[in-house]
Parts: sequence; C-alpha cells; structure tokens
Amino acid sequence: MAKPGAQLEVRVEAGGQAVMRCELLDAGGAVEWLRDGERLESGRGVLLEEDGSVQRLVVQQASGAHAGTYVCRSQGGDAAFRLQVTEPIVASSAASQVQDSVTVSFNTGIASKVAAEGEEVTFRCSVSPSDVAVKWYREGVQLKPTSRISISAEPPCHCLTFHNVKLSDTGEIKAVAGSIRSTAKLQVQEAVISFVRKLGPVEVEERQTFVLEVDVSKASAEVKWTRNGLVIQPNKRFLFEADGSRRSLTILSAEMGDRGLYSCETLHEKTQAKVTIQPRAIRVVKPLEPVIVMEKEAATFKLELSHVGVEGQWSRDGIRFRQNNRCQISTFGKSHSLTILSVREDDVGIIAFQAEGVRTSAQLTVAESPVTFTKQLQETHVPHKGSTVLECEVSRANAEVKWLKDGSELKSDQRIRVVGHGVRRSLRLTGCEPQDSGLYVCQADKNSTTATLHVHAREIRILRGLEDQLVNENDNAVFVCETSHDDVDVQWLLNDKKLRSSYSVRIRQEGEWRSPKIFMGLLTTVLFVRRWLYDPKAFCL
Repeated sequence: MAKPGAQLEVRVEAGGQAVMRCELLDAGGAVEWLRDGERLESGRGVLLEEDGSVQRLVVQQASGAHAGTYVCRSQGGDAAFRLQVTEPIVASSAASQVQDSVTVSFNTGIASKVAAEGEEVTFRCSVSPSDVAVKWYREGVQLKPTSRISISAEPPCHCLTFHNVKLSDTGEIKAVAGSIRSTAKLQVQEAVISFVRKLGPVEVEERQTFVLEVDVSKASAEVKWTRNGLVIQPNKRFLFEADGSRRSLTILSAEMGDRGLYSCETLHEKTQAKVTIQPRAIRVVKPLEPVIVMEKEAATFKLELSHVGVEGQWSRDGIRFRQNNRCQISTFGKSHSLTILSVREDDVGIIAFQAEGVRTSAQLTVAESPVTFTKQLQETHVPHKGSTVLECEVSRANAEVKWLKDGSELKSDQRIRVVGHGVRRSLRLTGCEPQDSGLYVCQADKNSTTATLHVHAREIRILRGLEDQLVNENDNAVFVCETSHDDVDVQWLLNDKKLRSSYSVRIRQEGEWRSPKIFMGLLTTVLFVRRWLYDPKAFCL
C-alpha cells in the first residue's frame, strides 16, 4: 500500500494478478488512475475499487502489455507504482534440445541506448548459428510486436525497434538465444520541449482583450507564463488555455499596468514579447445635432462613439445633468442619449456630451407653441352712450394680440382701452355710438376670435314733467323736469323760441334734473314754457 508521494515497485508473473493500493489522506476525495500518463477506466482486465480511504487497482491475468507506470492522483498528491510482468524463460521441446546440442553464441551482442522521448530506438544482435531463434525481453517480460514495437530477423541479424519511445520504456533489454543472453540498458530521457510558434509583440488599446499564443513541440508539455519576470496566476482577467500543442494567455479588459515583457517558458526554452498598452483613442462617430421642440414636448439628443464602455457627462451651458424624472440618460453599446421630458423655456441652451478627451455639443431651441383662445369673444348688445367690455382668454400669458373692427386695427384712446391681464384680453368701450356697431376681432398669431357689437337706441322717458307756475312780477319762476338718463341733451323753449342762459335766464343740470330759472321782470302774464328733449329717435314736448 502506498500513500500520496510514495513510489513502489510491483512485480508479477505473466498470468498472475497485480494489486496496487493507495491510502488517501482525505477519505471520499476524488481520484483518478493513469498508466503511462493515460487515464484508466474499469474494464479489459483492469478493476478500479474503493474502500473508504483506500483506492485499489487490480490487474487480472497480467501480461507484458500491462507493464508500465501507474499513478493514483488525488488532491493530496500522487502515488506511483512501477509494474513489471515477468515471464519465465522455458526452453522446451525438440527445438530446445537441438539448440542444447549446438553451441550457440552471439557474434554481436546488443548495446545500451539512450534516446529522447518520441525518438526511435533499435537494438541489434547477431547470433551463430544463423537459424537460432531470438526472443526479446524488457525487464523480464517478453516483448511481442505492437504498434510501437517491431521485431525483425534477417539471419544472422535480429532487431528490436521501439517507435516513439516513452519514459516508461526505460529498463533492461534482453536478447535470449537458446540458453545464452545479451543484456543492455534502454534509457529514455524527457524530450526537449521547443516552441514551434513563438510570441510576437502586441500593441492594444486600454480595455481591449488580447491573446498571447504559442505552439509547443509536444502536446502534453507544460508551460509557465510570466510578466516582467513574475509568474502570472490565473484569475478573472488572466485566462490560460491548452488545446493540443497550442498554449494561450488571454487578458481581458487590458489596463495600463498590464504592459511589460511577457514570457512563456518550458523546462528547456523560453519565448518572450513586449506588450504595449495605449490609451484609448476615442472618437465621435456621430455628433450631436440641434433639436427644436415645442414647450411640454420631449427633446432627445443622440451620439455615437468609436468605443463601447465609455462613461461621459451631459451638461447644459456648463451645468451637469443628473438622472431624474425629467432627465433620462442612457447608454447602449457605442450609443449615448439624453432625453429631456416636458421641455420648458428655461431648458434652452447648449447641450454638451464630454468623455475621455472628446466633446460634442448642439443647441436646444424651445419654440413657443401657437397661441390659442381658451375663451372666445361673445356677441354683445349695448345701449347708445353706454359702456361695454369685449373679453377673451388666450393659452399663454405672454401672448400678444391685436384688436380689429371691420378689418381696421384699434388703438387705445379716450373711449377705447385695450387691456391685458394674465391670460385675459379685453377691449373696453365707453360712450358707445351707433357707429361703434360692427364685427370685432381679437387676433393672436394665426388664430383669432370674433364677435359682433350692437349699439341700440336708448328709451328716454320723462319721469317728472313741467308744472305751471304763478309768480308775482319781479319774482323768480323755476321750471323743473326729471329724465330717465343723466346724459340727455335738452333744449328749453319759450313760445317755440330756444332759450339760452343769460342774465335773466339760467339753465342748470343736476344729475337727472333739468331746471331753468327766470328772474324778475321777464314776463307780466302767464307764461307757457314748452320743453323739447332731443334724442336721435324721439322728441318730447
């Protein structure tokens, strides 16, 4: 029984059973058995058994084909067994008796050989008499022709050839002729591992992935990777791969610290190359373009860079954007975008994107939305001399409007006043006259609202009429009347003649009162006074 790290010699006669046992340090650990470097599975006269911490390999009916080096490999280490299958040399039958009666000798014996792995080695001997049969043995096991072993004879010469020798072929070689033998040693040395394809210089940009590759002369060769003389250990960024004779080192997302002199080494040879890491030369493939949007719409700026994985900053007039409910920043591969939702007038400015030495910018323009009327003008009726207001409302407080009547623009004067307060727009008219009737328009940009103003006659009534007066000579006579409106033009007549204010006649108007005063000596008899009230449509006597 062997433990990891041990190496034992095992001998068994041909046809017998060979048992190799290995006791593991950790029971239940995973193991694998190898013969001359090749993995073994149960079958073809080989049994793999497990009993707790003990692993067993049983070779049933051992033959020369089973000879070799067996390894039990586990996490705790390797245990090696060198199995030799011996076969007794038996001289039998008539041939043996004939050879015993004849003196057999080696004219030329076999000579020891030293060869490297993979080479071809031939042992030659010459016997006398020439018709004597020669058998070949390695470590006491008779050799038979196989794909790697050739046995030939051209009397008196006999040859044994090993093709593509392995380290396990090392041992004692015997040539047996009758009762005599010739012995020699075969020593197989590990082959020199050379590089069929060597490393070459590499120049890459930061954050790129690059691969260093070599081809070795032996598929099973092990190599070591170093950078600036330090051994490279595999991790998430440094990946090793072996595929046949190809060996590669992949470095993900190169950093400036990865530059240096890289080497790939075997036991016999080394190849090296310089790796240069350049800063990324980022370019703007598709720059930003100007964007014009209406208020409350969304504005989107897009650009494309030459590289992926670039982090940048968005700004407006030098003020950096932050992700929020109105500002959406996104990156997809080489494309970057900024979306501003519900754009306002104060969003106007230069939008810029900047990253790792590159910058692109464009103008954001917010166009005012067309002015609309949220409240229309209404048809209006007003009495003569009356006052009225034509009123509407617009969608934007800063909207400018103009007023027109029958196609002519109106301006503020003593009777007309144009007023704007917030979104409200109004036209105020005082002392309306019949000629003020017509179609009024409030116009803003391409939109407008219209309404008709009607000025109608007033219904003037005498609320208090004149009364007869009886006065003495030289006394005052006062006639008083009251009308329904205070701005009515009236005329006073005496015997159908118009009275005017004078020394003896005074005419006074107080609100809705009309009163003439006739002073002393005007009339000596009863005086009838008729009052004439003027209105565009009516006369009152």
